[in-house]
Amino acid sequence: MKELKTLIVDDDSINRKLIENLLIKFCPQIVIVAKCKSAEEARHQLEKNDIELVFLDIKMPSENGFQLINSLSNRSFEVIFITAYKEYALEALKINALDYILKPIDYRELMAAVDKAAKTVENRKKKASKKQIQSFSDNLLTEKSVITLPSKDGANIIKVNDILYIEASGNYCIIFTKNDKEFIVSKTLKDFGETLEHNNFIRIHKSYLVNKQSVTSYIRSNGIKVKLRNGKLLPVSRRKQALFFSAYSSN
Repeated sequence: MKELKTLIVDDDSINRKLIENLLIKFCPQIVIVAKCKSAEEARHQLEKNDIELVFLDIKMPSENGFQLINSLSNRSFEVIFITAYKEYALEALKINALDYILKPIDYRELMAAVDKAAKTVENRKKKASKKQIQSFSDNLLTEKSVITLPSKDGANIIKVNDILYIEASGNYCIIFTKNDKEFIVSKTLKDFGETLEHNNFIRIHKSYLVNKQSVTSYIRSNGIKVKLRNGKLLPVSRRKQALFFSAYSSN
């Protein structure tokens, strides 16, 4: 079950506790990150945490729920209003609130709203992932043919032609370059292959994608192995041998 990192925002402590208890009892996918008594507290939590869902009261001292939402330049979470005032429903619709629940809270409405939130968040992540992969692929096909990889200090920019081979490691890949550097990337080999196989790279094995310009020779020893410029030997799977020989002969 996909967890949803959630904030509860209500100036009334009894209401905050009631919402928390209902979520714990009826909505197990909810992970309550914090309970906030004001818009100011909520803003601090939103800046500090990767929040996906906010249960938000409307009438609060100093700054109401609408003012909080309108003050945020980049909203990456869903909003479910929980309020005693039905007259604000239209305004909630205008700011793209996911749902609007009136007090006293009906647990069935709450469950339905949370299910809707889970689907919406999941769909948004899938779309973001597709855009990320597309951007990644487009980047590889630029005139400079480089890959930009995030790092703890910023980013590493690698020329595609400097890559010797890429090795799969679960949902990650390790990129090995000519200058003996290694880069670990949160991408699958399939993600790389969809673009690089049209850019002088050969999928020789389920675990290896090789730059054919880095292949110096091959040997027959318990199957086929390719030898790279750095002396590394990599296996060619039986299923990939015909593809390898076809690509290698055209090198």
